[in-house]
Amino acid sequence: MYQRPVCGVWIEGEHWQECLPKSSLELAALIDARERDDSFVLEEITTALERVGLAPHDVDVPAKTEQEVQAPTVQHHTLSQGLQAFRKEARDDVYGHESLTEEPAAALEEATDGTPPPRQTVSPPAAATPLPADLPLPAAPTMPVRQRTTRLPAVTTGLLIGLAVLVIAGGIVGSLSLLSHFGVIGPRSSATPVSPVRGGTWTDDFFGEPDSLIPNGSPMQVNYSTMVDQALYLPLFFGDAQGVIHTGAATEVPTVQNGGISVNYKTWTFHLRPHLVWSDGKPYDARDVDFTWQLWRNPKFGGGSIPGLNLITRSEVSADNLSISFHLKQAYAPFLSYWVDGLYAPLPAHHFSAMAPEQILKSPENENPKVTSGPFLMSESVPGDHYTVVRNPRYYRAGEGLPYLDKVVFHIVLDQDIILKDLQTAIITSAWFLDVRKVQQYQRLKDYTLIASPTSSTFEALYFNFHNQVLASHLEVRQVMAMAIDQQALIKVARHGFASPLCTDHPSAYHPGYAPFSSCPVYDPATANQLLDDNGWVRGADGVRARGGQRLEFEYSTNIGQPWRVDGEAIIQHNLREIGIKLDIQNYHYDVFFNSFLPQGKASPPTGAVAGRYDIAEF
Repeated sequence: MYQRPVCGVWIEGEHWQECLPKSSLELAALIDARERDDSFVLEEITTALERVGLAPHDVDVPAKTEQEVQAPTVQHHTLSQGLQAFRKEARDDVYGHESLTEEPAAALEEATDGTPPPRQTVSPPAAATPLPADLPLPAAPTMPVRQRTTRLPAVTTGLLIGLAVLVIAGGIVGSLSLLSHFGVIGPRSSATPVSPVRGGTWTDDFFGEPDSLIPNGSPMQVNYSTMVDQALYLPLFFGDAQGVIHTGAATEVPTVQNGGISVNYKTWTFHLRPHLVWSDGKPYDARDVDFTWQLWRNPKFGGGSIPGLNLITRSEVSADNLSISFHLKQAYAPFLSYWVDGLYAPLPAHHFSAMAPEQILKSPENENPKVTSGPFLMSESVPGDHYTVVRNPRYYRAGEGLPYLDKVVFHIVLDQDIILKDLQTAIITSAWFLDVRKVQQYQRLKDYTLIASPTSSTFEALYFNFHNQVLASHLEVRQVMAMAIDQQALIKVARHGFASPLCTDHPSAYHPGYAPFSSCPVYDPATANQLLDDNGWVRGADGVRARGGQRLEFEYSTNIGQPWRVDGEAIIQHNLREIGIKLDIQNYHYDVFFNSFLPQGKASPPTGAVAGRYDIAEF
């Protein structure tokens, strides 16, 4: 299985020279995957292979059994065994030369066993960095390729065997994912692809009421409008189910290597496809992008907050209106993410520039947009009940027969029992954001498949209001909360097992950014109690701690409608009560919670919680 002519070495840190096969200078390609997504790395690997006359599709990969495919532990074990076999073959069969040193092989085995590699702070080198001229590398051995029926010229054979594709990996999870995409591990499917059928209506129940169908039109960005926006608008970029970013209206994902990002990460350039049009036939180009960011940053517009936009010092639109460059006052890695998916798609400048910014979200366009750019057009808008979209004949991929569907109906539901009833009577095609307490009932449905997303772009968190002086000025109070909350109980009881711990604000769908080995605070109520004791917080007769007139009692809120959040609140309230912190729970309807309660930011005084105030919020 591993008698292949390319050796992929997955390393961490700057000592990549140690991982090179002892060959000549031109036989290595260094690829930095710490700041790149899979598509970029695959492209670089493909280039490296094609340079020596071998494309990825030329590498045969044996099919695996279903059991091997579904069990990550089998993948890890097989990869480790295969590496050992490859290493032995390299020692035995390469005419006395070693193809791979012992150290990186051991490091790879350790990493694939799930042990995180040591973290280092390094500056990412450019892709395909040439090797130092003074690096002592013996001449490449020439050798036959084993078990191949076609003989290759000796020079080419030596290149194929000697080529090492080195990928500086940000984590072994990404490495295994990339290996699977590349075909080194994983199955080669022999199933006949399903041919999509053109036409039909898709009806979807989704939980929640969008307060705006204009991209970035909601002051509190939530998922309720995302699916509708994705249908109506063509973003510059979009992400797939694995979190990989692809081009939409743009022609390429900007990188330092392709010149889309400056080496200091302060200038970002987006190139747009020619001949794009809005649904009314007017041109869709870089002028719309330029109008959009300035509208979003205008406080009079009243949309969502986008931190990266306040870093823009100026923008430049090319003479042909097909490129726009953003100049930032400082490097800001997440800048690209603010142009991904329909929620952050450009707006039609020719349509909205005639309106005052403060009037756009108050106009009928807010929930019934007339000029859009995506695969669908708004056909019927009934806020509080449903939105119906139909195929857009001016969509830029309409010539390919896309979208396949004639119509999509987004049915608004504010009661999880209604979703279950709609599924039981089979009057809808799909539903999402489901009640985890009803999993067994969902699983009994005959005509549906229950799917848990392999990656997530969301997380649940506690947000502290720093207008509350106790929370703002006492670090130890926030620390003990993190130590005293039983995350496993939240997952097991409140989420019925459908969740995982996450202690970073970059969930698994975000690449780069997601850190699979970021450590969570250890659940340790005893140490939390001791830390409060050491800082002078003394329990009163009611068990609540206080110090110098300041009391550890806070107003705690979330939005009504998600029962699992209520279940979680009870656990968190009990956990913190055990260490002398009291939570007074008061929940609000979604509209009130996000649109007035949180933005007003009125906190309780240091003496204790006050009803109607925001001290700690969960969402």
